Amino acid sequence: MMRRLERLLPSFYSAIRSRLLYLQGYNQIETELAIRKFIMNTMYAMSALIVMFALIFILGQASPFLIIASILLPSIIPLLKLKQLDRQIKLMKRQIIMELPVFLNKLTLLVNAGETIQKAMIRCASKYEFVHDHPFAREMNLMTKQLANLYPLAQILDEFSRRCGVQEVSVFASAVSMNHKRGGEEFVASLRQLSHELWEKRKVMVKMLGEEASGKMVFPLLVIFLVVMIIVGAPAIMLMG
Repeated sequence: MMRRLERLLPSFYSAIRSRLLYLQGYNQIETELAIRKFIMNTMYAMSALIVMFALIFILGQASPFLIIASILLPSIIPLLKLKQLDRQIKLMKRQIIMELPVFLNKLTLLVNAGETIQKAMIRCASKYEFVHDHPFAREMNLMTKQLANLYPLAQILDEFSRRCGVQEVSVFASAVSMNHKRGGEEFVASLRQLSHELWEKRKVMVKMLGEEASGKMVFPLLVIFLVVMIIVGAPAIMLMG
């Protein structure tokens, strides 16, 4: 089925694969399973809509609007599923950006205390050892394994930056790669400067999240207000009638 989809709709399959690769941390096996699950869920949703519209037509309730809807809605479902993946990716990137300043702050303190960058990163990453449902924790656990296996630091940071796909992580990886060999006050100063910038970005993001949450509450509050108005006003309207 996956091969058939790849042949028939290569651009759509490529869009699915690129998104799920990121969401699965570039794990090929997990990505293949996720693609299969995504395709099956999409087909089930489309089939359910087609069956529903078919039953409506059989019962003789067809109308021009329903005919158009029966054609358009099933074809929109794959696009909606892709949008759902985009929202998941946005959430993952946001979680990584929110957690990075916390990690960097602790890393700066350890390096300033005399730890080597590798040992400091292992100690900072140990906090996430038993956390499996957070994208940053997943990256930290993988980084710990790579450091324990004596992978080159530049390679670890480059792969970490590529998997995260976040500008802030790329800046962090570049800063550490360029300055860690120098050591001393210059390296600590660069980490402090970067930590300050990331904390400022985190504050801005928290403010944006608060505004988004407030915006989402407007519609439910409006509905509640209308319901209350109907409850209060209904007796008066009935008496007037």
